Amino acid sequence: YYNYGYSSPGYYDYGQNSYTQSSSVYVQPMDYANIRVIVPDANAQVWFDGTLTKQTGTDRLFSTPTLTNGSTGTYRVRASWMQNGKETIQERAVTVSPGQTYIVDFNQSGVSSAPQ
Repeated sequence: YYNYGYSSPGYYDYGQNSYTQSSSVYVQPMDYANIRVIVPDANAQVWFDGTLTKQTGTDRLFSTPTLTNGSTGTYRVRASWMQNGKETIQERAVTVSPGQTYIVDFNQSGVSSAPQ
């Protein structure tokens, strides 16, 4: 997976911290979180902290910047889409920790953490 267009500085591709060491594979502990955003319309617009993302589709995956020393980060995720000829706008706040995946589903209320 990749960040698919969240162009804010510091965001990077999913899986960037993996590398091969000698004959075994070593995966560095994740120092970022993943945020999966689900929207009811593939053409919905999604913003992170006021920055419009470029990704399209109903299921989108984003990675946060590095979260140092086990710190957390809070992000405002806003989505806008057309429903019955009218614009619908919803916003959610998600507090994340490194190594976790969070689901922001605009088809439901709230934010959930997905098992790793």
